[in-house]
Amino acid sequence: MGKIDTCILTGVPIKEKRTNSFIIYDLRISGIEIEVFICDNCFSKIKESGPVLPVHTMKGLILNNKLPNRIFITSNSCNNNDAPVRSVRVSYPDFFETISFPRIASQKMENLLLYIYSQQDYDGQNRSISFTNEDTIFRNYFKNDLELRFYIESLKESALINGNIHSDGAIVSITHYGLNKIAETQFKPLDSKICFVAMAFSDETTKYRLAIKTALKNNGYDAVIIDEKHLESDETIPEAIFNEIRKAKFCIADFTKHRNGVYFESGYALGLGKQVIYTCHSDDFENAHFDIKQLQLLLYSSVDELEKRLTDKIDFWIK
Repeated sequence: MGKIDTCILTGVPIKEKRTNSFIIYDLRISGIEIEVFICDNCFSKIKESGPVLPVHTMKGLILNNKLPNRIFITSNSCNNNDAPVRSVRVSYPDFFETISFPRIASQKMENLLLYIYSQQDYDGQNRSISFTNEDTIFRNYFKNDLELRFYIESLKESALINGNIHSDGAIVSITHYGLNKIAETQFKPLDSKICFVAMAFSDETTKYRLAIKTALKNNGYDAVIIDEKHLESDETIPEAIFNEIRKAKFCIADFTKHRNGVYFESGYALGLGKQVIYTCHSDDFENAHFDIKQLQLLLYSSVDELEKRLTDKIDFWIK
């Protein structure tokens, strides 16, 4: 294999190192540095599969600390058990296809509003936004200065910010409408300690339910499972499911027994930009839908294994 001089995630120039098992390089984006390990046997397959996310999105994930500081990238079919010390192993492309970031216009507007809010020292303070600052562009998952300008203008048109917009930047402050918007329910999941759990309801899965709840508790999260939830008198079960998923920080979808509702609820969470952790008992994996088999599933064969592996997964992946 020839020398590699650009990062497979971002395309930026890198200086690679090699061992018998890994390709290694340091990746630095606007002052944030991570160490990348790639399985040598998987590299050709990963490269052939092509980029799973745009370069600017990858840079945004790094700047927002969405990727582990020491990331070990393998293909979905990799059987290399020789992982680098203190690294977090992720499968390509599954991990990047399911990671949470602002994907649609409303999410991008909300994310930019929160970014401006994070820059102010007091309510009503004017803050300068440069359209040419790459850190600002990529940290907000924008492709270029034109997209940043468009969303600044959109926030102003929506009365969420005031200010003057000029050719290469803007001086803006958040309005009281913007501050109220930040305080509304749709922003709470960013700091939410709730996880929505989608799984089969049966006596056989009770022990796995307890293991999932313990793994969440080990990481400071509370599980919301719809059959344990007290519903308001005028609230239907589908409405309750949608509301709880919207309030949750992330979702766990356990495909054991392959209930249709689990497929639907995990898809709804993913559509909202939520992170979803997929689990399944190894005995049921062969019966999983073809599309699900392509995901990065956490397989388990016992209650103890589920609790331990899920505890570690939440600790490493949910930020």
